[in-house]
Amino acid sequence: MGESQVLEKLKEIEVGLGGRLSENYKKFSAEVIQGDCVYELKLVSGGQVYIYGCAELLERNAAYEVQLFESGYFLIGQDGDLGYFLSLKGEDEVYSLDLGALGSLTMNKEADSIYGL
Repeated sequence: MGESQVLEKLKEIEVGLGGRLSENYKKFSAEVIQGDCVYELKLVSGGQVYIYGCAELLERNAAYEVQLFESGYFLIGQDGDLGYFLSLKGEDEVYSLDLGALGSLTMNKEADSIYGL
């Protein structure tokens, strides 16, 4: 999947959700992840997080019922039971939360943008 196709798919997702994804996230997704189903991102702090490609985004959000429990957020990746999220307000900050705690705990800010993970 090329950059323009990724950006088009992300726009469709935004329209479907009635929100906006971060411009930095869209750029990262189009340039780095491209058509991959999952991209392994090495964290600055060590370890890794698996960032979903366009093909996986909606399925993963549906599987964890993210929009039911955290309607203002969108799941973009995962490391075990820890989910990584973006606000649907177009903000760059990346948050995390145990996927079993959706809707019951406050999310933790992990980075100022996907490039800071």
